[in-house]
Amino acid sequence: MIDEVKKTIQAYLARQVDVDDLGLLLPDGWELDRSGDVKAQTMTLYAIGYLAEYQRGDRTEEKLREALAQLVA
Repeated sequence: MIDEVKKTIQAYLARQVDVDDLGLLLPDGWELDRSGDVKAQTMTLYAIGYLAEYQRGDRTEEKLREALAQLVA
């Protein structure tokens, strides 16, 4: 599952996925629980947190991209 999460974030960073669709494409809580993949859970929760900060206006899209790039590095 970690590879799927990384691919989704990388697609956003490559501008293949819109910022509004990013949250929809990340796995939901049920998927994460079933997978048992702690790394995927952690990465997804960070990504969702960064996205929430962007949506609240606390983070620019440029800063969102920077944070997500570091997350998948």
